[in-house]
Amino acid sequence: MGEYGENPDPEEEKNEIESAEQIYFQERVQKDLERLISDVVSYTPERRVPDSVYVRMYKEGKNLSFEINKDIQKKKGILTRYLPGRFGKYGIQPLCNFEDIQIGKIWKNFISYAKKRTNQ
Repeated sequence: MGEYGENPDPEEEKNEIESAEQIYFQERVQKDLERLISDVVSYTPERRVPDSVYVRMYKEGKNLSFEINKDIQKKKGILTRYLPGRFGKYGIQPLCNFEDIQIGKIWKNFISYAKKRTNQ
């Protein structure tokens, strides 16, 4: 660039503007990326079902048979009563679509999970 008061070379001025824009966008992308990474790292999903529901579910179901083919109707009742959004008639995974053995396996997983949630 020339001395003060001279008209700058248009090509040189264009290169300086492009360089400044490039630096600005690189810094902006870097800041956005850092913000996104921090959001992902600090994200902890909220639990949709409170611990108290699992505590009550566990208390009611802990004495049922742990075998997957026994007490199916009682297990089904507890699952649909305490987790209707998941297993109820209009839930995302209604138990009416499953065979008894499948319900027993679902029960086994959920009662184990409920036990863990009661110990927290």
